[in-house]
Amino acid sequence: MFKQLLPFLLTGIVLITACKPDNDETPTPQKTCRLTDSQSITLYPDNSRDTITIHYEYNSQGLLVSTKNISSGIIIYTTNIYNSEGFLTEQKTTTESTNPGQGIVKYTYIQGKLSRFNTTYESTSYQYTNEFNYNTDGKMTSMIWKGKSLSNDGSVLGYKDSILYRYTDRKLTEILAYYQRDGLRDYNYHYTVETDEKGRMLSKSKEDGYKIVYQYNADGELINLKNYYIDLLESYTVYEYDTKKDIETLINPIPKGHPANISGEEVHNMTKQISYDKNDYNNSNPTHTLQEYESYLYEYEYNEQGYPTKKIQKYTSNGQTRITTTTYNITCQ
Repeated sequence: MFKQLLPFLLTGIVLITACKPDNDETPTPQKTCRLTDSQSITLYPDNSRDTITIHYEYNSQGLLVSTKNISSGIIIYTTNIYNSEGFLTEQKTTTESTNPGQGIVKYTYIQGKLSRFNTTYESTSYQYTNEFNYNTDGKMTSMIWKGKSLSNDGSVLGYKDSILYRYTDRKLTEILAYYQRDGLRDYNYHYTVETDEKGRMLSKSKEDGYKIVYQYNADGELINLKNYYIDLLESYTVYEYDTKKDIETLINPIPKGHPANISGEEVHNMTKQISYDKNDYNNSNPTHTLQEYESYLYEYEYNEQGYPTKKIQKYTSNGQTRITTTTYNITCQ
């Protein structure tokens, strides 16, 4: 959650640093921890279930070089290629199923920052390019997605989507987005943005009265997200965390040179996520009061290094609960 801006598999270096010892204590050697296997079993309200197993392989530098994902009889292999400086340069995904296919993503960097990645799929006509531009301060000024895909009637649809970032006194103040299909602009939006001294998003608002407000804890983790419309609170979500090490840093670390999220970074493991809204669908809430409509509750078991070895997620919505139990095999040395 809130980990990355980009819709692609993230891979990278995992370095775990021990706490600083007191002066009169013998320093504890630092250990590097790696996730080697995981298994998730989801039990649905109708008693059906899904199982997903993933195996991870690393190179001598600790970079993730391959994964094997098995789910519902479908096997997905992912391989990663890095250059001598540790930048991810190519990622290949191969699917073994009744509808096999292969996708390739190639990454390009300029001055240590991701500038472009191209994605192609051999079994379809779908392909796209993502471009990233930065100012002299190293801050991102634009993200551009362009390519082609199949429409519902089977025709090829060209598109170009752009998000522009504008700064005042080195602080992000505006976000503009434009969406085009076959050369025609579908729609766009313009946000006025407020950030803190660390560059984290505090609020973003539109001229039509829509506004999102972000609140963080002392560790920089998002703890409250509120949605307003013309100064009236429409919905909000609260988040809570434990004090242990975040398992997501092992599962989805941000690759070297790739942009991070500007709405907070998780330092610990999330224990609770509860969302409230007015639930006005079909006039089911005539009083328009904010009500809980979905929740995620988490329980963990940990290893000696403070990483979860087991996670139980309980997702509840409309009175129905889905339970996912995930076990992690983590090696530290």
